[in-house]
Amino acid sequence: HFTQAFTAAFQPVNPSIKARDRLAALKQLKSDKLYFQQAPLKGHDVILGRKWLSAKNPSIDWTHDHVIIKHNGTDITLPQFPSSPSLPTCNLLSARQIKKSLKDPTAQFFLCYLHQISQSLSIPPSPPVSNDPPEIQQLLSEFKDVFPSDLPPGLPPKRTVDHRICLQPGSEPTVRATYRMSTAELQEVQKQLEELLDKGFIRVSSSPYAAPILFVKKKDGTMRMCIDYRALNKITIKNRYPLPRVEELFDQLGEAKIFSKLDLRSGYHQVRVADEDIEKTAFRTRYGHFEFLVLPFGLTNAPATFMSIMNDIFRDFLDRFVIVFIDDILIYSKSLDEHVHHIRQVLTRLRQHRLFVKQSKCEFARSSIPFLGHIISHNQLSMDPSKVKAVQDWKPPTSIKELQAFLGLANYYRKFIQHFAAITSPLSNLLRKTEGFHWGPDEDKAFDATKQALTSSPTLALPNPSLPYTIWTDASSVATGAILCQDQGHGLQPLAFDSRKLKPAECNYATHDREMLAIVHAIKKWRCYVHMQPVTVLTDHCTLQHFKSQPHLTPRQACWMEYLEQYVPELKIEYRAGCLNPADSLTRPPPSQLSAIGTVTWDENFISKFTKGYRRDSFYLSSAPTHKSVYYESPFWYKTDSHAICVPANRKLRHLLLREHHDQNAHFGVDKTLAAISANFFWPRLSRDVRSYVRSCHICQCNKARNAAPYGLLHPLDIPELPWSHVTLDFITDLPPTASHHNAILTIVDKLSKMAHFIPTSTTATAQHTAELFFKEVVRLHGVPSVLISDRDSRFLSRFWQTLFNRLGTKIRLSTAYHPQSDGQTERMNRTLEDGLRACVNACQNDWDLHLPDIEFSYNNTVNLATGQTPFYLATGQNPRTPSSLVHSPTRDTAATAFLSSKNTVIATARASLLRAQRRMIQYADQHRRDIHFNEGDQVLLSTANLPLLQEGLTRKLAPRFIGPFTITQVLSPLTYRLKLPSHINIHPVFHVQLLRPYHQPPSHFPSSSKPPPPPMFTPSPDLSEVENILAHEDTCNGTYYLVKWRGLDEPHNLWIHESGLQYAQRALTKYLASRTAPRTSATPKLYSCL
Repeated sequence: HFTQAFTAAFQPVNPSIKARDRLAALKQLKSDKLYFQQAPLKGHDVILGRKWLSAKNPSIDWTHDHVIIKHNGTDITLPQFPSSPSLPTCNLLSARQIKKSLKDPTAQFFLCYLHQISQSLSIPPSPPVSNDPPEIQQLLSEFKDVFPSDLPPGLPPKRTVDHRICLQPGSEPTVRATYRMSTAELQEVQKQLEELLDKGFIRVSSSPYAAPILFVKKKDGTMRMCIDYRALNKITIKNRYPLPRVEELFDQLGEAKIFSKLDLRSGYHQVRVADEDIEKTAFRTRYGHFEFLVLPFGLTNAPATFMSIMNDIFRDFLDRFVIVFIDDILIYSKSLDEHVHHIRQVLTRLRQHRLFVKQSKCEFARSSIPFLGHIISHNQLSMDPSKVKAVQDWKPPTSIKELQAFLGLANYYRKFIQHFAAITSPLSNLLRKTEGFHWGPDEDKAFDATKQALTSSPTLALPNPSLPYTIWTDASSVATGAILCQDQGHGLQPLAFDSRKLKPAECNYATHDREMLAIVHAIKKWRCYVHMQPVTVLTDHCTLQHFKSQPHLTPRQACWMEYLEQYVPELKIEYRAGCLNPADSLTRPPPSQLSAIGTVTWDENFISKFTKGYRRDSFYLSSAPTHKSVYYESPFWYKTDSHAICVPANRKLRHLLLREHHDQNAHFGVDKTLAAISANFFWPRLSRDVRSYVRSCHICQCNKARNAAPYGLLHPLDIPELPWSHVTLDFITDLPPTASHHNAILTIVDKLSKMAHFIPTSTTATAQHTAELFFKEVVRLHGVPSVLISDRDSRFLSRFWQTLFNRLGTKIRLSTAYHPQSDGQTERMNRTLEDGLRACVNACQNDWDLHLPDIEFSYNNTVNLATGQTPFYLATGQNPRTPSSLVHSPTRDTAATAFLSSKNTVIATARASLLRAQRRMIQYADQHRRDIHFNEGDQVLLSTANLPLLQEGLTRKLAPRFIGPFTITQVLSPLTYRLKLPSHINIHPVFHVQLLRPYHQPPSHFPSSSKPPPPPMFTPSPDLSEVENILAHEDTCNGTYYLVKWRGLDEPHNLWIHESGLQYAQRALTKYLASRTAPRTSATPKLYSCL
């Protein structure tokens, strides 16, 4: 092909050159060897490149438009440019010549119209050169019928959906007068009416409806005739068919690389109006009354109808490789071959449904394409500059309506704009009904800032559903902000920005709740992305890391927790410093500029300590001058990277700095103290020294809250073998007095069967009276228990109580001080009983003792979740008869052996159930506890949470949380320890490990930083054996008993205590023995003497 084309192009310049010379030259050229690369050239066979031009060195004759090649002295020319066509000439003929020509049978005659022209004819324009790939051009050529220059005449076919106009019941036909128009507009009306009539889209009407017409200018400058259907739309029942959200459409494009866009030609005119509704589309003009047979512009339900048709047509393509918004179609693919196949499928579907496309508005196989006001490219989304350009010339609004129009545009692009809520806050405030429209400097500044943000917004990445999401959040006192990000192989990239103003009530939230509100709002905003996806939230509020494990939640926080667990169960909250949080700028204005009002200089004594320290430190004497990590600038050595002052190895100097930055700085924790020191000073192992110093600070140990899990793993009591062998007792006090003068309840619970007895009593009941109640209500029915478990109530510590049950062979187990969990069963029972009483008592709350028998029966006849049986059944082997159970009573008695076997089986099953429940309880409880062990001689601090204050006027909020240190004198169990308490603390010295904290001595390499303990602020509780005085004593065969007067209690509470129980009341005992004037008594309780 090259040889033929090249040979045919030669034309000799000099006619005198012989033909054989030209042929020889052609043969010579023909024998050249040239190498070409295949390419889709437009209208050319070959292109001769620079290599050939350098070898032949042709010359260009611009006058004759020739390229001349010399070969063996011969000029060979190639025509380079096409010559301009000559103007057509018109010769005038006389009448005689025409008459003569008519007689010629071979002559042909044509009728032509001549128009005078004022300028010469130009070269006819060549068809536009397409930039589409050859595959696309071939495809468009194949589907030329889908791209007509205009809609074909005639009505479109009947589709699955024709446009319906359903009116509200009782509506009258709407009639409106025509609008006045200019001459140019009237001419346009005539022209468009003719076109619509010729195409069959409208017809002459006699409808009772009549709407006026108006014109809207198109982008290309032409006028579109629209019908003012506002009156008709007002009485039309709205079609709620959903239009897709633009954000959701873009979410489908994450991995696409090639895009094509189709725009239907007059899309509405390709949909028919239902026959029964044609008359409602009628419109009037100066030239007549007409009605539409196809869907006109301006009807309220037109977008819904068209969207419904498009979804029906492309339903199996949607969100796979096609997205549709009314008459705009976007095709997206990952490769060109795949894209060609997708376009073919779409065009085939359009051909099948006789839908036509306007080719001039289409774009094919683009890597970047405008769509719905955005620029879409591979994994990126940005605003369309052509849409935003109008914002630059937008004048400041002069009314609420103009402001709403501006904010409407800005809000459409708010996902691109950082701190949108903060920027537009002054403008959005003007939309409040309580605010008037007052445009001032703040509004003008916000208006300009919004325009600047719209014209300089970043490019966003498109989401990839297969990758996890990251959300940065932050909150200030006025707004919340968030950034949705994703790492798609190039680090975290923003997918969307969001911010909003806080409501007035939300501004009052605590900092923790405002920061959590920012997270919840971000999850709600982007739920369509993060629903059931792994999400990491990065916040600059440290405590939010533990939100999901927070033991106590407010009702508001509980609602948030429930929402997050429902939609984002894999949510992970991590801490990032505020300076690293990009969302921080979404909620906070830039900092104000400050100027210095004074200067501070170093103290001379302080400088001298450094100078002496440098002289005694070998590093600064020898190595430092050549070391790159430090430099000297009188009078200090400085760290090269942080410019912090280097502190020499002087214990007193470093201790001074630690004390200044910790003790004199509100005793902050390790992190804050370390940050305060390292901002200005440095020495090796600074972090270790700060941690050791703060950990051993006496004031911090006594006053700082314990943030770690409580000490001590769960060690539940053994499960008894038989019912009513292990019994627990407790009192419910502070109840309103009843008519029977009861104001307390004695609760007694069997540890195996969980059967309970609720006995009304009084707070003034003595140990003897309590014992009488126990024998009457428990021993009478169930016998004497082998183990009795109770708290440290003074009645249970009395000589009477102790002697009574020692004689009966019952072991008494008392809970440790301030740890009611030791008798957790009775404590839980008390709560259940209180809940039942609340539901039964009268308005005066003075009849609660009358309801105790009913509540006791109901409780004992209810299945216990731990045992799986009712307490009645476990204790007696059968359930009590009730009216409902009589219907199902057996007709014959069960054999005795079967009864006993069943009872033993049930008890064994209950014990197994209790063991399983106990193991589950241990497993769950130990997840929130820490195991710790102390040894004899260890020093610990004692919690003051349960110690009453020494004097009135003091507040527990400012009192130390711990006192001590105290030495452990005996390890009673892994959970209980006996302490050596000072003489003024006359309480039972055995404590649960949860009330203790290890005491850390000051490190040896620092001078002692311990301070003397503060003056006593607490006094022990009367319930914990605080002896005021000893009144009498009695010698028995079991030892000596003393009559004890308790501090703060009156005479009825005086108790007999064995001498072994007074080892921590030595002061009162010594005082009593020294006096020896107290009368001896032989009086003993009546019940004890009877036994």
